[in-house]
Amino acid sequence: MSGPARRANLLEAFRAVAWSTGVLLCIGAVALPVAHAHIYVAGFKSDLTDAVAAMATAQRGELIRRERFSPDAAAAAVAHDTRILARATLEADGRLRLLAMTAPEAVRTAWLPALIYERRMAADGTLSEGRWLTEH
Repeated sequence: MSGPARRANLLEAFRAVAWSTGVLLCIGAVALPVAHAHIYVAGFKSDLTDAVAAMATAQRGELIRRERFSPDAAAAAVAHDTRILARATLEADGRLRLLAMTAPEAVRTAWLPALIYERRMAADGTLSEGRWLTEH
């Protein structure tokens, strides 16, 4: 194989690799954000709703034992997950507001969006429908 023919073959090989790389990058530019939103973030949203459910279960136990809410016990129910900040506050009308949100450290390091999920618990232990206070 002579020099010009070899150079032409190398140029064709380089062009094929460049096109393949470009196509893969274009596919990745579309597929990765979709996968992030539908797999990673959706799983975390499920974790937030589970955290509020665990807080509600802990509060029902407090209602049975002490006949009153204990906001500190609610937050302790999900203290094991460092991606989630949990907060329970007693409202003026006697209901307990249960919040689960993305921890700031998780937003910075884990590529999670800032999400807040809320439910309210009445004095008899019934829960309101959950709602998202943030959009994603």
